[in-house]
Amino acid sequence: MRARKAALLKEKRGEAMILAICIMAMLSAFSLIMTFSASALAARQITSAQKQVRKASLESFQRALSDQLLLLPGEQSVGGLYDYLWDNMEVFDKTDVNRWDYYNPEETGHTELDDLTRTFTAQGESGMTYQIQIYWTCSNEAMEYGLDSWRYGHVELIMTVSALDSSGQTLEKIKTTYKANVYNEEGVEANVQWYVKTINE
Repeated sequence: MRARKAALLKEKRGEAMILAICIMAMLSAFSLIMTFSASALAARQITSAQKQVRKASLESFQRALSDQLLLLPGEQSVGGLYDYLWDNMEVFDKTDVNRWDYYNPEETGHTELDDLTRTFTAQGESGMTYQIQIYWTCSNEAMEYGLDSWRYGHVELIMTVSALDSSGQTLEKIKTTYKANVYNEEGVEANVQWYVKTINE
């Protein structure tokens, strides 16, 4: 009888030990899951914060360029924007930028009122790398005259500013279309005034 009781007690102790081991394993697994979930949440929060900072920096950079285009006088608007990008190097945090000769038909094959696309990169705030692409075109009526004597027609300029990662992939971008209507009498200097037509369309 005593031997039987001892055997039952030993069996129950074994079951209790197995149950304790299972409970400890479950608690350990739960702890690992919670730790992983917390780490994943923290990583998502960091990524979200970085994205917000990157977007704000890109928007600030785009506004600086946009303001120059909208404020520049008349026929200097497009060429003046290019000059501003080159001459005001603080916009690019003193980073060297390759300048293009957009009025040189011998090298570019373009005349001054051809459809043009220019793309270059620049170093911005907090080490952010930007790509600026500028495309502009005008109606056939406006193409009959030089930049200094636009009389009628319309001109559009599309500026896309992108934030790039270290491999050159686009992280964020803002695409803005500007338009200018030109209706001036012959012999009168054009008064070209740009306005924002669309953003991110």
